[in-house]
Amino acid sequence: MAPGVSAAVAFVLGLLGVLPAQAQHMGDIWIGQSPGGQLAAIHVPDGPIVLPPVSAGVLQGWADFTLGFDGVPQEGESGVTPLSAGADIYLEIVSIEEGLSLRPFTGFTQVSADAPGERLRIGATGNLHWHPIAFIDSSIVGTDFSGERDVAFRLIDLGVAGHAASPSYSLTFTTPTAPVPEPAESALLAFGLGALALVMSRRRVGSGN
Repeated sequence: MAPGVSAAVAFVLGLLGVLPAQAQHMGDIWIGQSPGGQLAAIHVPDGPIVLPPVSAGVLQGWADFTLGFDGVPQEGESGVTPLSAGADIYLEIVSIEEGLSLRPFTGFTQVSADAPGERLRIGATGNLHWHPIAFIDSSIVGTDFSGERDVAFRLIDLGVAGHAASPSYSLTFTTPTAPVPEPAESALLAFGLGALALVMSRRRVGSGN
């Protein structure tokens, strides 16, 4: 199986909830608090995150959900300890380059953060595992785009724990060397996104919303 198709398989299985849920995936950014009660993140990637090409529905360009967040373990690490009870953590965009957006796993067709001040909810104390979709839009950067897009973000607490906002952190996303998605990959992503939309639609009908 070609590398691009392998990435597409993982992407689709993740969207459909087929991949098993795991705590603290390798590479996740860990969220906790510093000794003064300020929000802090550790294990923030210092190199670019490669986004495979996608061509499915609203996702035309490059996208992936390998970027993850989770709570720091109970024993803490590097002076960062678990959050206090009642924290409700959001990612807030500080700066972001044109064409890049971060989107929640559910509702990614309607909700995106692509401008300073926009926020996405990560989760609450004890339930912080979250994987956003990072997306570079080919309709903005061009279908022949090859390069990087950067975002700076901070963590804020809108809950009752009262943690101070974190410092700003930076992430870089890049396209692979081959900018055009393979036909098999495009078809697989189209199927996965269509199936996800159907599942979410049935859930809304079932809940009466």
